[in-house]
Amino acid sequence: MRPLTAAVDELLFPPTCAGCGTRGVWLCEDCARGLRAVPLPTCRCGRPAFYGSSVCAICADWPDAVGAVRAAFVFEGPVRDSIHRFKYRRERARGQFLGTLLAEFALTVAAKNAVPADIVVPMPLYAARERERGFNQAEVLARPVAERLEIPVRRALQRTIETRSQVGLGFEERQRNVQHAFKCLAGAVEGAGVLVIDDVVTTGATFEAAARALLTAGAVRVDGLALAREL
Repeated sequence: MRPLTAAVDELLFPPTCAGCGTRGVWLCEDCARGLRAVPLPTCRCGRPAFYGSSVCAICADWPDAVGAVRAAFVFEGPVRDSIHRFKYRRERARGQFLGTLLAEFALTVAAKNAVPADIVVPMPLYAARERERGFNQAEVLARPVAERLEIPVRRALQRTIETRSQVGLGFEERQRNVQHAFKCLAGAVEGAGVLVIDDVVTTGATFEAAARALLTAGAVRVDGLALAREL
C-alpha cells in the first residue's frame, strides 16, 4: 500500500521547493546548498559543545546507556519550511524525500556509534493526534533510514499521555511535560541497540524520556537521530 499512497500524495501535492517555490523538485539545488549543518563539536544531547566537552548540564544525568542524539541540519530556512509543509499541510511525499536526506546522514552517524543499532524506532505521536494528522511524521522519516541501514522499523514505543506542545517551554518544563509519557511494548527491544527517529530536537527532553522507557524495557543502548535541531 505504501507505493500507492506515495503516488496519490505526489499527485495531490506535486514537488515544489519549500525554499523558493521552484516546481518539479522538493528542494532545488540553490536551496539545498544553503542548508546549514549543526556546528561541530556537539554534546551528546546534540547541542553545540564548548571546550570539547561531550556532556553538558542538560544531559549530565542521562544514563550511560543513553547515547547521542544527532541532527542533520539546523532548524531554519528551507528545512524548517519543508518540515512544516510535511507535518501541517500533510505533504507525506515531501516527508519521504526528507527521509532520504536523513538516511544519508544516518550512514555517517552509524559509522561512529559505539554500539550498532539493531532496530529503528520512530518517536510516537499520541494516538488521537496521529489519527487527526493521518500519519506519524517520525515513522515516515524512519522508513528510509531503516532501509538504508538495513535494519527493521519497529513501532515499539507508545505515547500514553497527550502532552501539550513543547514549543515555548524551557528545559525543565519540557522534562516535566514528557515525564512518564512513553511506554514500550513488552519484548520489543530486549537486548537491542535502538535508534530513535524524530523530526526536530530542541533540548533533548523528549528523547531522554523515550530512551528511559526503552532502557527499562531491556534495550542495551539508545541513540537518537533527527532531521533538524533548534539552536
